[in-house]
Amino acid sequence: ESPCADVENFFEFLRRRPGPDGRPVSGRLGLPIPSGEGCWHRCQYISEEKTEAELEAAGWERAWHGCKMESVYSILYHGRLAESR
Repeated sequence: ESPCADVENFFEFLRRRPGPDGRPVSGRLGLPIPSGEGCWHRCQYISEEKTEAELEAAGWERAWHGCKMESVYSILYHGRLAESR
């Protein structure tokens, strides 16, 4: 069995990291929900710009994407995904 990160420790890390507005970046995520697949958890991204209904009306569909933990802070800080280089 592969090692798992403690999700509470990770959220504490995010609570201590301010975004551009000075508030913790953890505020952009919903509560972690275990996926039932080992260490994986799902967290809803909370958009400050558009409601979920507005996104759905614009043709967006909810999807889940895995990423490395070190990428999460950058995504939350900037409020968007960045192109890989």
